[in-house]
Amino acid sequence: MTHPLTEEDLAVLEALVRAKGPTRVLTDKDGTALSPIRAARLGVIPELVLVRADGWTLGTPVWLEATARKLWAGSWVHEFTLTH
Repeated sequence: MTHPLTEEDLAVLEALVRAKGPTRVLTDKDGTALSPIRAARLGVIPELVLVRADGWTLGTPVWLEATARKLWAGSWVHEFTLTH
């Protein structure tokens, strides 16, 4: 799949996510995705980040990875892990 994000775009996006958090964080198997701050208040810390072609990012803990991958399946163009 061709996408508009270049390798440079992905590197910048990854740096931004590492500094400020992903767009949303998946918090349950029902697909609820909250802001990083609200997710952290619930004790949900992302370990993996999936990136869509439009630059939107979804962070997920490992235990919700399968659910995260099903959301927008086929739209993920990049992923990376977070270390805390």
